[in-house]
Amino acid sequence: MIADEKGVPILIIETKRKSEGKPAEDIINPLRPAPIAQALCYATLAVEDLKLNKTPLFATANKDVMHIFNSIKKDQLDKFVDVNACREKHASPDDWAKALKPRKIFKRLIG
Repeated sequence: MIADEKGVPILIIETKRKSEGKPAEDIINPLRPAPIAQALCYATLAVEDLKLNKTPLFATANKDVMHIFNSIKKDQLDKFVDVNACREKHASPDDWAKALKPRKIFKRLIG
């Protein structure tokens, strides 16, 4: 996370790396639904916790690449993410991916 001088997040980054064994492509590819959902959930929860008007920028990354997504206005979040699913316990990448509303977020990619 990168924050401003007041501690308010400007950018939240979800990073993925290989661990023991060969990880699934869904886990380490930063453009797969699970990492995007995880990063967006963290940004969404920051909106709630800090009473922000929009999410911080959020990003997904692995050791080779980082993809940064635009902020989303608070009143638009329900089009992109299921906030209740963000609050649930996530035991697997598939659990995170369930929070993402299909295909919407991919249009928000900026780099």
